[in-house]
Amino acid sequence: MRQCLDFIEIRLLKHSGRLVPLLSEGMTPLAADRELFASETGNGVTGYVAATGRGYLCPDTTRDPRYIEGAADARSSLTVPLVRHGTVIGTLNVESPKPNAFDRRDQQFLEIYGRNIASALTTLELLEAEKVSTATASVEAIARELALPLDDIISDATTALDRYGGHDEDIVSRLRHLLDRAREIRGLIRRAGTAILPENSRASRPPKRLADARVLVADADETIRGAAHQLLEQQGATVETARDAQEAIALARQSPYAAALVDIRLPDLDGYESFRRIREVQPGVPVILMTGFGYDPTHSIVKARKEGLRTVLYKPFHVDRLIEAVEQAIRSPAPAVTPDGFPPAPSLDRPGSCPES
Repeated sequence: MRQCLDFIEIRLLKHSGRLVPLLSEGMTPLAADRELFASETGNGVTGYVAATGRGYLCPDTTRDPRYIEGAADARSSLTVPLVRHGTVIGTLNVESPKPNAFDRRDQQFLEIYGRNIASALTTLELLEAEKVSTATASVEAIARELALPLDDIISDATTALDRYGGHDEDIVSRLRHLLDRAREIRGLIRRAGTAILPENSRASRPPKRLADARVLVADADETIRGAAHQLLEQQGATVETARDAQEAIALARQSPYAAALVDIRLPDLDGYESFRRIREVQPGVPVILMTGFGYDPTHSIVKARKEGLRTVLYKPFHVDRLIEAVEQAIRSPAPAVTPDGFPPAPSLDRPGSCPES
């Protein structure tokens, strides 16, 4: 049996049913690269074992219709499933140039050996999952700590650029360079986070709902601004925040956004004025107003509704509702305003629980 380990093949079973080669020793190049699926027919002994979950002893390869050539001049083979928690996760195949090289005792030994391999693969998966989790947590921690300081640089540079009335092109150029570099740093953090992840984990990550969307968030509360970064960026958005309405207006004047979330109680302007001014400098941007438990002493929401407001978020809000509101704002066209001045069927959120991570 030990000599036959010179001719060995291990394949892993994917969700698609494909059997992907993990280890091939002594097999022909054609056999090593052969595409196989878990099926009782048409995929050789390996496909049959993966589909049935039963070991297969082939005493004479020249007389077995299921056998497809693996090792050159092989005359017998033994194939067993790799089983973890009752589920087939792959196959283990050994071959010999001698006929009748294996018996039932060899099959029992190989099944035990296969269980050890399955256990080792589980350990490797756990280690890789831990690596992914650690890398992701590290990058998220760095991004979280730098998010608001970078926002301050972007907001201050944008406000200075917006208010600068001089004609010194060097000052304008330096301010724009500062803006570009601050935004570039944020992009570099993201790219570094992706680069340190294992390649197979990058391909398996689900698509993000807000991928490539640039979102503006205006709120005097640092906690809300930080939460917006964390929650929206987890879904692929690029978030920039403002501490007051004037900063938000300056940002909207200088950069396009897919959506803007604006608190109705900013230090300098009420919700309606903020809504109106942002729409004035960037007419196409959908604006979502935020308020705490429906508190609206200046009736900003009612007035903004007359001018196209569709969505209100009540703080503290559910994470799902936040993501859903931004996603709908980005993907849905702005509604037409009816003759009485109101858009049809405005959407209102309801007070929810605290933001979840």
